[in-house]
Amino acid sequence: MYRFLTCLFTFLLIAVFASVAVAVDQPNVEKVTSGNIEKSQSPVSSAVTKVVSGKKLPVSKTTIQTTAQFNELKSFESSFEEVFTTNLQGGDDIAGATVIPSTPFNDTGHTTGYTDNYEEGCVGFPGGSPDVVYSYTPTGDELVDVSLCNSDYLTHLWIYRNDAHSDSVVACNRFSTNCALPRSELNEVEMLVGNTYYIVVDGESGQNGDYEIDVTSIPKPVLSDSSFLHPAFADAGTGGLILGYEENIFDTTLVWFGSLDDGANFTGGSFTSVGNPTYPDVAYWGEDTIFYATQVSSPLESNGGRTYLTTLAHPTNTFSWGQSYWDWSSFGWSNVIMAAIACDDQLETWQFGMESWIGSTTYTDPDMTDAPHIFYPTSETQGTISWFSDLDGCATTDITIDKTARFSYAVYDWLDATTNTWTLFVRQDWYDSLLADPGPGANGFTYTFGADLEHVQFPHVAAYNGNVLIVTEYWDENTASDKDIVLWKTTNSDLDSLEATVIVSSADDDRFPRISHVSGDTYVCTFHRADTLIQIVSDDNGDTWGAETIVNSATDEVVAEYRGSNITEQGSKVIWEYRDPSIAPDTSIFLHFASTGLVVDSDGDGVQDDVDNCPAIANPLQEDADGDLLGDVCDDCTDIDGDGFGDPGYPANTCTEDNCPAIANAGQEDADTDGIGDACDDCTDIDGDGFGDPGFVNNTCTEDNCPATANPGQEDTNSDGIGDACCCVGIRGNIDGDVGDLINIADIVYIVDYSFGVPQGPTPPCPAEADVDGNSLLNIADIVYMVDYSFGIPQGPAPLTCP
Repeated sequence: MYRFLTCLFTFLLIAVFASVAVAVDQPNVEKVTSGNIEKSQSPVSSAVTKVVSGKKLPVSKTTIQTTAQFNELKSFESSFEEVFTTNLQGGDDIAGATVIPSTPFNDTGHTTGYTDNYEEGCVGFPGGSPDVVYSYTPTGDELVDVSLCNSDYLTHLWIYRNDAHSDSVVACNRFSTNCALPRSELNEVEMLVGNTYYIVVDGESGQNGDYEIDVTSIPKPVLSDSSFLHPAFADAGTGGLILGYEENIFDTTLVWFGSLDDGANFTGGSFTSVGNPTYPDVAYWGEDTIFYATQVSSPLESNGGRTYLTTLAHPTNTFSWGQSYWDWSSFGWSNVIMAAIACDDQLETWQFGMESWIGSTTYTDPDMTDAPHIFYPTSETQGTISWFSDLDGCATTDITIDKTARFSYAVYDWLDATTNTWTLFVRQDWYDSLLADPGPGANGFTYTFGADLEHVQFPHVAAYNGNVLIVTEYWDENTASDKDIVLWKTTNSDLDSLEATVIVSSADDDRFPRISHVSGDTYVCTFHRADTLIQIVSDDNGDTWGAETIVNSATDEVVAEYRGSNITEQGSKVIWEYRDPSIAPDTSIFLHFASTGLVVDSDGDGVQDDVDNCPAIANPLQEDADGDLLGDVCDDCTDIDGDGFGDPGYPANTCTEDNCPAIANAGQEDADTDGIGDACDDCTDIDGDGFGDPGFVNNTCTEDNCPATANPGQEDTNSDGIGDACCCVGIRGNIDGDVGDLINIADIVYIVDYSFGVPQGPTPPCPAEADVDGNSLLNIADIVYMVDYSFGIPQGPAPLTCP
């Protein structure tokens, strides 16, 4: 039974600052202009749907912990004198070795009945098979190819220099992608004059049988050969680029470069390591200038049992770059052979995304060799690794995150040992739920075409909005030299419904496909054919594909190898390895990159992302009411008058609504609290009687003669412009309403005449002034109050004030 297991590791994302960083003008890569790109008018061959056999795997999991460590950023030299190959693997018995007198050399034989004399861990898979040995002493410095491709069993191959010791292993191989079947081959192994090399023909897991060995060599080039291998490339879409590759000089150095001007200029550096780190991979985080990367560790570092996270916080500020690694060798992990990374910025800032990788371990029972794993952070200090038990024998991997549907997809090519067939393994995780404890079980599926002779290898995946597209190399053992490109696809995130279609088929080998989602329903796929790199585009989620375009320059001889080319996010740029035939016998490998020319329109509104004022939400008319270059449909504060408050009628607004959208009023003053700011209220009316208060310049309504007291009738008995409802000002007692608000004998006479006169005297013009004791009655008590105040000895109290 397949089991899904996880290991929890302490995940320490630390900012590692370089003690030494060197700025350089350019890496060893050249941008190809559009004038160098050639287009073919021939459409792609008709697609052919294949019948797929799928198997879903059951799952379970467990956890353990360890602590992250870091590497130092250092300088590197970018000028070279000579080249040495990156191949380092090895070994066999030497006492009775068959001498190879010269090259080319061919021999056949068998290992059945021979002794198992040597076993080297660099192959990364159990041996236990009998072996035989050849020896070769070059008469000059040479680059040597050794092939066991035509052998009848699963072979292992390694080479010693001068003696049979693990320290003298110079090259080894389990399966080579150059062989039609899973067999061993070594290419361009450096053999130097004055040394004897021992070539060991071995087998896997006790296998033995008939073999055929071919040995060829060329003189080691004396020119300034160098190689720049396995490029990793990421594009932020705003001019920010990160480029990483293996630089093969005297040893393999993994170097990183960053650019802020779309590749016109680069600044770079490398991290300290022991041995030869390989296969870099990099992705844009999706926000700011941040990129994350990973790599395959050297076998000399913790027996190859590390995995890496490189943080590139700013493309050209190398002092913001840092590298963490996790040493899992103490738990039984070793020989990580491949790694890939995918990024997502929609969760916490410490959640960079996920990594997929292939490694071996003795932690499980039984042991696993070349097993598929994923790694993801679960807090700022911890992370989890996860794998399917009893599923090993993988070779390559890739990973992506569908940022819309929120699933992640890790893909691997897996050698099914029961049928000796390369198959597709796909792992799906619900990305947002990975933090749950216990987290959800993953979905794992293996896919074949149902026939032992049909193989799929080198998968690469892209996903968007539930559409999952996986491209692989496909070949049939009956026509092993005619490899095609197959697309595996589902439209609803459902791996149960994955369908396979041949999308590229020619008389030549079509190899090493890569795929990227551009925007909307558009995807781009690149692949290698006959020393060229070719691009095809689909505008309908992979249902149909357009005409082939030759991407590379006409003078490039594109190198055919896994990860010999790469394509950035949203399919904006392509990079590839190439040789220049005009400088033969120099066999240096160089890098070219070019823009694909594809329009990125993420929301499908017909406006390219780099000029779209709302690239994530469709707005074909690009409405921007406040002119802040953010489209109204995604502007969280459409604010036409610029006072910091949002205008009504814009659903995307999250800021406080403006009470006066057309006139800037940062204080949002609203004296009568009617929801209309004073700056644009045509009737500020605090007492709500329908008449406007004085002092508000925007009022167009009639001014209130009593602003503090509601008096909708605006009564004003004495026509003094002060409404009766508020005619009393200050203390009471100005009963006759004279100018100056005087209180004297005339006021006493006025109230006596009103209260007792025959006939009765006139009503006080402001009754509130006559109610001097404030009891709301006009009577003798008010007269007494006035007399006492005016003539009392001592003087009586002053009249009450009007409210």
